[in-house]
Amino acid sequence: MSRGRPVIGTATGGLTEIIDDGRTGYLVPSDNPSAIAEKLLLFQNQRNLVAEMGARALEKCKAFFDETLITNQVFEVYRSLAN
Repeated sequence: MSRGRPVIGTATGGLTEIIDDGRTGYLVPSDNPSAIAEKLLLFQNQRNLVAEMGARALEKCKAFFDETLITNQVFEVYRSLAN
């Protein structure tokens, strides 16, 4: 996502919080390899979809996972714990 590419991940754990299904990539069932193949073929056949979703993925990374933003948030947590 940080490289401007959509991702395909399994709908488990933290990935469900990172990937916006249908917007920044696709979430598929973890026990369904055919679903992964289906999404790969979709990206292969619809190159414009890769560009559109990739742009949204990059925007999300910049908005939520920026190094400075995360550093400041962690610093504030430590500051609140110290007080």
